Amino acid sequence: MVDLSLVQAQDVPATAKVASHFASRILSGHYLPGDRLPSVRAGARELGVHYLTVAGAYKRLQGDGLVELKGRVGAFVRRKTKTAEYLIVTGAPSLQGNYVATLTGGLLERMRAAGLSGGVRYVERDASQLPFLLDSLRGMIRERALGGAWVVNIAPDWAAKISGLLGAYSIPVVHLSRRPAAPLSAALDTPGAIRAGARLLARAGCGRLAMLAFGAERYEDIAESFVATCEALGIDHRTESMPFAPNAELADFERYGHATATRLMSGRNLPDGLLILDDFIGRGALAALLRMGARVPQDVRVCVHARKGDSFPDVFGLPVSRMEADDAAVAESAFDLMEQAVRGEPIAEPHVRRPLKIIPAEAADAAGGAKPFAGVEAGATAQGGDR
Repeated sequence: MVDLSLVQAQDVPATAKVASHFASRILSGHYLPGDRLPSVRAGARELGVHYLTVAGAYKRLQGDGLVELKGRVGAFVRRKTKTAEYLIVTGAPSLQGNYVATLTGGLLERMRAAGLSGGVRYVERDASQLPFLLDSLRGMIRERALGGAWVVNIAPDWAAKISGLLGAYSIPVVHLSRRPAAPLSAALDTPGAIRAGARLLARAGCGRLAMLAFGAERYEDIAESFVATCEALGIDHRTESMPFAPNAELADFERYGHATATRLMSGRNLPDGLLILDDFIGRGALAALLRMGARVPQDVRVCVHARKGDSFPDVFGLPVSRMEADDAAVAESAFDLMEQAVRGEPIAEPHVRRPLKIIPAEAADAAGGAKPFAGVEAGATAQGGDR
C-alpha cells in the first residue's frame, strides 16, 4: 500500500512512486472507471523511468484493487464496486464533549440532505486502535468505496497518518480542530475571540486581567494572543493554565477553575477581569467567586467561553460576558470544503476559522446586595468544584 510519507522520501523505490502517481490520477477522476492506462512503454516515456518499473506499478495497483490487468491488452481502471461513502472519524463518545457531538451531528445532517451515504467511525485513545483504523480505510480504498473523510478532534499524530494515507490517493480530508491542519480544516477562531474578549474587558475598565485556560502550553496561540493584546492595550496580565492531560474529566476542569479563582482573588494585586476559555473551568471559577462574596461586575468582570444555546453562565444569575461558539457553523464550513474538494473546485480559503460571537454582559445591578469584596486570607483552601 502506497503511503504519502513514503512516496515523498528520496529513497523510495521508483515502483512505489509510479504507483502513487497513477493512483492519484485514478482517484481524482483523471482516469475514469473502464479507461485504459498508458501502455507500460508510454508510461515509462512520460515519467522518465524503465518500462518494467511501470509494469511493477500496475501490478501493485491491481493488488490495491484500482487496476485490472488484461494480458497483452493493457491495464484498465477497475470499475467501482459500490457507491463511495463519506466517513466522520472521531474519538469514542465517552471521551468527547457536547461540542464534538454538535460537529458530528451537523456533518451527518448535511450528508443526509445531500444524499451521501456514510457514517461515523469512532476511535478509542488506545494506540492499538490506530492500525485497525488504517487497515479499515485501506480496505475502503481498495474497493474504491471512500469518497472523503472528516477528522474531528483526533490527536495530531493520528490525524497526520490518516491524511497521509488518504492524501496518497487524492481522497479529500477535512480536519475539524483548533489548529489549521493540512490540507483542509475548519475551526473556531479562538485567537480572535481571545483578542476580542480582552478588549471587551479593557473597555469595561479592567486594568489587571487574568486568563484561565486549558493546555496553554500545548496551544501556543492562546497565550500569544492574550499577551499581545494586553501589551498593546497597556494593561497588566497573567496567564493561568490547567496542564494538558488527555484523560482529564469535566470535574477536573471545575476543580481547577475553583482553586485557581480562589488563589487569584486571595492575594495582592487582585485581577479585576477574568477571561476564561473553558465553560467548565468557568463553572468552577464562578462558584468560587460566589463563595467568596465577590460581586460581578463591581469587583471583578468576567468573560467566559460558552457554546451557542448553552444556558451557562446564566444559571449563576451573574452579569457575565461571553465568547459564544457556534459549532454548527464549523460543521457547515467543513462540509462546504469537502464539496469543493470533491468537485475539484479551486479553494480560496483552505483553513476556515469561524468567529465567536462576543456578547457583553448586561449592566450590573448596583443594589444587588453582595457585600464589598476585598479578597480572603492567603492560604484559604478551595472547596471542591464538583457538582
